[in-house]
Amino acid sequence: ILSLPAAYGAWGSQYFAAGGVAVIRDDLNDNSAVCVIDAGAHGAMNCGHAHADALSITLSLGHQQVIVDRGTKSYIGTARNEFRATASHNTLEFCGESSVLPLAPFQWGPRPRRPTARLQVYDNCTLFRGTAFGHEGTGRNSTHERVVIHVAGGSWIVFDHGARAGDCHAVARWQLASGLEV
Repeated sequence: ILSLPAAYGAWGSQYFAAGGVAVIRDDLNDNSAVCVIDAGAHGAMNCGHAHADALSITLSLGHQQVIVDRGTKSYIGTARNEFRATASHNTLEFCGESSVLPLAPFQWGPRPRRPTARLQVYDNCTLFRGTAFGHEGTGRNSTHERVVIHVAGGSWIVFDHGARAGDCHAVARWQLASGLEV
């Protein structure tokens, strides 16, 4: 059991701008709903461990994981690129293409600008708003705006808006935890 000083009891949702991670949660008890949003830069230095996962979310309702990150299956071969591509994350994908293209196992093509993000906490409602940029260097850059609204102890609403030049479709993907029935 986690025991924290009283000063931490009021902590709920917060945006950690330096690391580019937003956390939305009801409170610190074991049954709290927790959503984590990747709103940071595409990685550090050569971005070797980065994924094309801008504005991707994970969600747990208490101990039950609901929306998960697939992780990394391998550091070599085609599986590595599959697991770090946009299609393997809970975010918006344009035209069936990853938002950032891998060059080699630990290198990426042109990196996008850092997403913008803002988190606002009201009495019983938290609002996240972020904008991510992708497809740099393709001549058809993309933008993805994501809004996440959470009413404490209740509803989660995710709204996505995307734009990319040309004839293009967008797909929002949700990687659900194994064993869930939808």
